[in-house]
Amino acid sequence: MWTDSDRAAYDRWGLDMESSKALDRYRVPDTGLCWWCREQSASTAEHRFKATDLRQMADVTSSCHPDPSSIFHVGSSYNGVLKTVKKGNAVRWSKSLCKDCNGGRDHKMDASYERYSDYVWNHQNELATARVIDWKVLYGVEWRVWVVDLARYFTKQLGCLLSQQSLPVPDEIIEFMDDKKEVRCLSFEILRDSGRLEFHRMAVERGQDGRGIWMPQAYGWPSRVGDRIEIMGCETYIGFVGMRVEYDANKRRSSIFSARRYKIEDVTCVEPHEVRKIISAEIAKQHAG
Repeated sequence: MWTDSDRAAYDRWGLDMESSKALDRYRVPDTGLCWWCREQSASTAEHRFKATDLRQMADVTSSCHPDPSSIFHVGSSYNGVLKTVKKGNAVRWSKSLCKDCNGGRDHKMDASYERYSDYVWNHQNELATARVIDWKVLYGVEWRVWVVDLARYFTKQLGCLLSQQSLPVPDEIIEFMDDKKEVRCLSFEILRDSGRLEFHRMAVERGQDGRGIWMPQAYGWPSRVGDRIEIMGCETYIGFVGMRVEYDANKRRSSIFSARRYKIEDVTCVEPHEVRKIISAEIAKQHAG
């Protein structure tokens, strides 16, 4: 029988975004305006962890409601169990969007992400060995429309991250959000992390549910002359399957999610044997305590 402390050993394994002092010289004053439309007041906060995702992760109470206290969060701004899946700096970015952009213009983007998230969440075993994600299986015959909205959802996350870090949002990102069909300085990759996959397998071995949402540290590099941030990106993992969105001012890609069957790239953030050692040691410590 596994205890709550055993589960906590799994829930605590993860990373969160942190600011970088190396980027301080590029930070800009807060205008108080929405970073997307640049016109209205930034009065709303976008979810960085969607409430729909958190509801899937949470245990269900006797009254059939999600129990936020069953989700452990580790981050630079908050450590501990959640008090709610709807609000607070543990689950939302800072206020950076107006009410028309957040919950209005982004409606199709959110809908596309929710279908993607639901698919990844419920197909972890198949995705452990799959070579591709078939967009038509996920979205149907109109997959070309849906995947662009999915790309815009993750671009929105990058924009909110940059705004929270007081970093400028490039014009090309806003153009893409404003329905420009293709912005060639943006790229998207589907990732499968071997360390998180090992984490998932360890949980299954012990009858645990190891699925979680992970947001590793975002990254940015300045140009050679140091006049701007030239490359910036972030990743979001659902279990061991991640999506990376990257802006590179100097690169020009051919298209966004152009192929129906989109390749899953294998990566290793932490070596699987290291993951097994970390989790085993944490579990042993919890039992000893």
